[in-house]
Amino acid sequence: MTALADNRDVLDRANVLDSSAEQKIENINKDQLKDVNGAHPQIAVITVKGTGDDTIEDYAQKQFDKYHFGQKDRDNGVLLVVDVTNHQVRMQTGYGLEAKVPDAYIDDLLTKQVKNELKSKDYSTATVTMVQKLADRITGKDNNSSEGKVVDQAQVLNQAEISRQLEQANQKLATKYVHSQLTVVTTNKVNDDLTATGKFNYQYDRLKLGEGDDNRNMLLYLNPAEQEIALYFPNSTYVTKYINANLQKEIPANFTDCNQLVSAWLNEIPQQMNTIGSDAAAMYRYHINDRAGILTNAEQQQIRRNLKKADFINTFGSVGLVTVDGTSNQSLEQLARQQYDLTYFNYYDQKLFSSPSQDNLPTNENSMLIVYDKKSAKYAIHIGAELKKEKLSQQKVQEFVTQAQKKYPDSLVNQVAYITKSSNAVIDHNLNADDGESWWAKLLLGNWLAPGIFLALILVGTIFGERLNFDDHDNDSSSGSDSFGGSGGSSGGGGGTGSW
Repeated sequence: MTALADNRDVLDRANVLDSSAEQKIENINKDQLKDVNGAHPQIAVITVKGTGDDTIEDYAQKQFDKYHFGQKDRDNGVLLVVDVTNHQVRMQTGYGLEAKVPDAYIDDLLTKQVKNELKSKDYSTATVTMVQKLADRITGKDNNSSEGKVVDQAQVLNQAEISRQLEQANQKLATKYVHSQLTVVTTNKVNDDLTATGKFNYQYDRLKLGEGDDNRNMLLYLNPAEQEIALYFPNSTYVTKYINANLQKEIPANFTDCNQLVSAWLNEIPQQMNTIGSDAAAMYRYHINDRAGILTNAEQQQIRRNLKKADFINTFGSVGLVTVDGTSNQSLEQLARQQYDLTYFNYYDQKLFSSPSQDNLPTNENSMLIVYDKKSAKYAIHIGAELKKEKLSQQKVQEFVTQAQKKYPDSLVNQVAYITKSSNAVIDHNLNADDGESWWAKLLLGNWLAPGIFLALILVGTIFGERLNFDDHDNDSSSGSDSFGGSGGSSGGGGGTGSW
């Protein structure tokens, strides 16, 4: 086994890899991955004989957090954990590579040949094969997909120049907020028998940009014959519609110069996607997005505490605040609806936008967004459909707004607190109202089922808390040296697990 001080890509805790395999893995990282679109991603390997009390998924996440694989500003590391005792392989991927290496790619790594090598305990050969296949995927040598490429079927583009711009766009998309790759396709085929979605789906599937539920990649579709350009993203209908509306409005559709047209879209798409992603992440973490810049840090902290107190626990919902300084050509109500959809929609869109946790996220229709316009000193509030079912009407909330502004004319902090507290009281009252059923019947059969499960989970979490929280140490006393790992992100974005 190579000394850890000499190899930062391999940690052979199970002592099953020969020195030649470790050297090959190091060479793949040093030579083949040294310049991938201006970046230097990393593929690391840890072998173990079991993962203690942790699942292999938890163990891999801990190791990813500890060693920071890849580059810090790109989060472009991949970790392979090979458990020779439990016959499992875990692929943990940084956010910067999730679009290129989706969770399902573990099935491509564990081919029949690799599984046979693992079964026969030829761990060195099997591990090098998996690392090489990953490297080919990251560098684009795996040509089964047209992901991240320019497919100019209409022959209307400067291939070299648009390819260069596409690389730049995909680098900008590889952020902690967005993990998606963009492909450009042109065609002059007229498809009168297909809907717009049908045409996009045909190209998306033909170019193998996604399979099953893994449709996080985006397609920029250009058809000069039909005078059409559009972004297609099957996993995010609302985001697609929003960006298309913006760009089709902002960018003149000049199909006589397709290079300029595609270039303009490639320049704008990453900016819009990252804005949506960062706004959604900010709202999830902090409940507030002070776009107007009218709140001090202390005021934001106070509002944040108030909003968290007012979260609609009984409906698994959330309350958020956005401040703006004018609404351009939109009404304040239209802006509120738009921001609501972009913010709360993205909470569940884990394949595109990252969030701190996938547990108990607010859903699209169980939440409320408050928008305050500095310029007009007015509010617009969008209420999810599920909250309206609990008799939290637009009229009722508007009454709370009027009362809040009258009661606290000079304090936005107190106004927001009053609105949210009053709204929450309506929800609680209607959920807990006695409608003739006993409380235990409601718990088992009625409206209290979700909160009942929620409270039960809290109780279980309290009793078994030590099992539900990570220990801050390794399962193996051989913790490695500072040379192992990288300078990358603090957490893996996702991953896949396979067995042999």
